[in-house]
Amino acid sequence: MVRFDVSLVAYSEILLKSSSVRRRLEGLLIKHLKSRLRMENLGFEGLVKEGGRIYIVGGNPEKNSEVASKVLGVDFSAPAIKTSAKLEDLVEASLRLGEEVLGENESFAVRARRVGFHPYTSKDLEAKIGAEILRRFGGRGLKVNLEKPDKTIFVEVRGENAYVYSKVFRGWGGLPVGSQGKVVVLLGNKVKTALAGWLMMKRGIFPIPLYLEENGGVEEDFRFAKDLAGYVPSEDFNVYIVKLKNFSGFRVEDSKLYSILKQRLAIRIACGLARKKGALGVVVGISLGLKPTNVLRLLSYLEEASTLPIFYPLIGFEEFDVEELKNKLSFHNDLPHKKFFDFTPMEDYEGLTSKKIESYEEKLDVEGLVEKTLKNVRVLRLSQI
Repeated sequence: MVRFDVSLVAYSEILLKSSSVRRRLEGLLIKHLKSRLRMENLGFEGLVKEGGRIYIVGGNPEKNSEVASKVLGVDFSAPAIKTSAKLEDLVEASLRLGEEVLGENESFAVRARRVGFHPYTSKDLEAKIGAEILRRFGGRGLKVNLEKPDKTIFVEVRGENAYVYSKVFRGWGGLPVGSQGKVVVLLGNKVKTALAGWLMMKRGIFPIPLYLEENGGVEEDFRFAKDLAGYVPSEDFNVYIVKLKNFSGFRVEDSKLYSILKQRLAIRIACGLARKKGALGVVVGISLGLKPTNVLRLLSYLEEASTLPIFYPLIGFEEFDVEELKNKLSFHNDLPHKKFFDFTPMEDYEGLTSKKIESYEEKLDVEGLVEKTLKNVRVLRLSQI
């Protein structure tokens, strides 16, 4: 059985930044990798950065690679054989790997890349290694297929060192979580709310999960916060829960007016929590759906009530896009009950005006209601739920 020496971790978007920003992001990515490996109780000796790669040394390179691929900012990771950049050592390492991964009558390709100066080109490497594989394992009926091979042997030569690997764990790329600030993510009964939060996390945002409780008689289910936690490189991840206050003491007989007042109240509460936590804005899991006009009308009313930017990462998603992303991430399905608040566009907004809505909000002392609500925030450590 082949013994791998390191887990190779690749990233790309970080490489496009200025040198000072790149150093900061690389340092944060290394910190997150260490944290995630420790959270999974995986052993390693250390992490080494060389050029545009990070190498996890020691432990189980295959398991370390699998965990590393789930850290946002990582493009891919792979358990690799480390060898020298000498041609004979590269060929020998490739043959060792090929002996294990190439089966009978399979097609294969060799993909090589180099960084630095060497007495051979990448094409030279591919041709030499491919020829040696065919010569050594000719009895297996192997054939070269450069378009759609069954197996691929990758060779990376970086300075005096080289790395040979075949199994690749694809990551999600993007930027390290928390590198671009914090936002409040309004989670609810629908997976869309969690997917919206995850899309912001991929852009380097740290999520502050907020649930607004509406139905006190239903058991709490924080499945979507737990979905997001799988991509947070820290066990110190809290969930915030507040009861969405009704407008008790006042009669709002117009159901449409009542609905829009409550949805604007939800945004105001989220903005209030965001300011307390130093967050930059609020994330809402809404897409345009089949009636874009109604959704856009709702968003215009929410924007009027907000004191911070509102982000809608799913706004252009179709339902099949939502389902596809949910399946790729293995996120949970929608809750089977209505415990928490969700934003819901109305069938029509006839009779509603901003002036009418704001007039009622003054009568209801919405600002005071938000302040009272935020004094009763429950905070739960997700790892203890």
